[in-house]
Amino acid sequence: MNAVRRLSFFCAAIIAVLTILRRQQLPTKNSATHGLVPLKKTARQCLEDFPELSNRHRSKSAILLAPPDGVYFVVTAPSYSETCGGCVSLHRLCDRLNVIYAHMRETPLCYVVPMLPESDPLPKMNPGYKTPMLPPWMDASAGIAVYPEVLEGNPLNATRVIRWILYSPGINKAGTNSGPLASQFNPHDLIACFSAGFCADFDPSTFYKLPLRILDYEFGHYINLPASEQGGSSLLTFRAKKTFKSSRLGEVQVAPAFPVPENPLRDGGKRSRLEQYVRTKRFYTTDPATLRCMEAAMAGTVSVVVPVPGVSKQEWLASAGDEYKYGVAYGEDDLPYALASLPCALPFMIRKAAEERGVLGTFVRQALAFFDEAEAGKRGAGHG
Repeated sequence: MNAVRRLSFFCAAIIAVLTILRRQQLPTKNSATHGLVPLKKTARQCLEDFPELSNRHRSKSAILLAPPDGVYFVVTAPSYSETCGGCVSLHRLCDRLNVIYAHMRETPLCYVVPMLPESDPLPKMNPGYKTPMLPPWMDASAGIAVYPEVLEGNPLNATRVIRWILYSPGINKAGTNSGPLASQFNPHDLIACFSAGFCADFDPSTFYKLPLRILDYEFGHYINLPASEQGGSSLLTFRAKKTFKSSRLGEVQVAPAFPVPENPLRDGGKRSRLEQYVRTKRFYTTDPATLRCMEAAMAGTVSVVVPVPGVSKQEWLASAGDEYKYGVAYGEDDLPYALASLPCALPFMIRKAAEERGVLGTFVRQALAFFDEAEAGKRGAGHG
């Protein structure tokens, strides 16, 4: 069954690539001839310029090691919401752990414990995910707890805690406990980093950090999209967060230095957003961390992120992530690069998705080693 699911996933991804490349017609400049070349040709060139996108250079999948019997992860998560990036990632992590390790176990490797407000007692789950809720007869404190950075304390009373930093937590030098949320971060906790920039405040001499970037690219939504109309003049905007958290500057307000069009993105679900992108010349956002940029680029529409004052493109990318490398401009001055790299967006995302198994295999292996070493240290100290 897992093999069938993986085959279906890659078939959908390949069809999505062919669909996007067939309909992209936006011209870009050729550096050799200074003439216009079709984007379809640039897409082939993209694979030559970025060999890591080619199947010929794909690294081998990491070997999965079966976790010991009795080991399980418990992810504390809000209700699933397609419009909440952090919610999707938390549920997706649990789903992927269960799917990838299913052939090694008779029971799930991961369970979800709902993090719900009193006004919403019934959790919402993604019916397409394998995210079972922790049964009442199982001990949550015996599992490896995974908490998002916004959750304070240790509500499950777990002895093994992973803090998943899905966005900059707004702390000042985490190791000194000087920030508003710093008290919830314990050096005995493992720090999982959605991006390197989000974890910049965590002193590596105090905290053990692991990369953990899990996204649901949903390639099937990109199949059979309407023809692109990028030759038109329509512009879209998305104005969610207007701040950027920087370990160097603190929380910075995003103030556009150029006129940002007023044509808000109507959020009626993923497919609705994609159909708006393909009818759009450009997509603007004042939210420097939104995954809407990634969606637009995958659909063949260039995104423009309004720059954060005092923050360079390199610093922004360290927080935003690799998915913003192609087809996304950091300010209007960056548009030539975004236009030229747009064909690389979807192949790059497919390449990243193919690495997911290895990312999770490494994460599980290193997390278990971290907690085993910590337990051994406690036993050694007890005999000292």
